[in-house]
Amino acid sequence: MLKWGLAKDEYPDNESFPRQVYVREGRRFEGVYFFTAADALPVSPGKRPPLHSSSVTASHYALDSHAARKRETGRVHLDGFISYPTAVYTVPLGVILPKDVDNLLLPVPVSGSHIGFSTLRMEPCWMALGQAAGITAALAIDKGVKVRNVDIPSLQDILIKQKATLIYFRDVKPTDDAFPLVQYLGLRGYLPDWNASLQQPIDESTLRNWSNLCGTQLKATPGQTTRLKVLTDIYKLQSERTGLF
Repeated sequence: MLKWGLAKDEYPDNESFPRQVYVREGRRFEGVYFFTAADALPVSPGKRPPLHSSSVTASHYALDSHAARKRETGRVHLDGFISYPTAVYTVPLGVILPKDVDNLLLPVPVSGSHIGFSTLRMEPCWMALGQAAGITAALAIDKGVKVRNVDIPSLQDILIKQKATLIYFRDVKPTDDAFPLVQYLGLRGYLPDWNASLQQPIDESTLRNWSNLCGTQLKATPGQTTRLKVLTDIYKLQSERTGLF
């Protein structure tokens, strides 16, 4: 710094000095939902983390914490430093809803533990939470309700129409025609695996499970009818029941 000074081509309108200091972590609110490391870790090897049906975004980053001190002579490991892998998880609306304060939305100082926050704090997640917060506020105004009383399926419907990913699947992209269907039914427990496998024929066990989930005896032939066809029938049925999408 003494030799080279500040970068002359950065912040030229402020004497090359940044206008804001980067703050990695600060105070957080306790929300309707308290996010912890368990929410970002698979429930078993190869599986998803716990599914939040009120998800407003999917996110993914390691659980990490910087060291409490700089490198010390003779110390191999930095005290307090961790970095632990996660799997793509769902983020419930409740992390941005304060527990005891009405009509306030907090997409940055979200509700979570120190380690839980370490993965939520990434900018893509913050941006997605900001998108959800904006829509939630608009719905609250339009419906004349508190933000905590906004209808979550209506919020999710708008997010999905905007191509927001609320639950991640390896084989379905936001540009795919089946994206809204997979998002809606994925959050309701129909598709617990990482792949939706839409073109595969449905098996008898899955058909029975989906019939129980939707409360209707589905008409399909195991081994022949595609999973996409059955899911489309469920999606239409749910649309008739809820009036959404």
